[in-house]
Amino acid sequence: MALISEYALTPDVFDQTCYGSAEVCGVHLQGLTEILLHEALVRDLRGGEWGKLFLGNHRVWHLHGKELLKKLVRTWTTRSG
Repeated sequence: MALISEYALTPDVFDQTCYGSAEVCGVHLQGLTEILLHEALVRDLRGGEWGKLFLGNHRVWHLHGKELLKKLVRTWTTRSG
């Protein structure tokens, strides 16, 4: 019997300035996309504070990361009813 994998992501994963280049960030985000969209249980931690962080323009969010977050929100909203 397989155990459930647990993932915890910090917002830095979506910030392209935390990588050597925007391209490297995009490659890593692409690798996470399939896992997060099909295998992950998504929760907005700290009473929604985690998700609110992405509403501001104080960080350089990678375009692919923004799109992934939008898809996760749609998926979470659809699954939670």
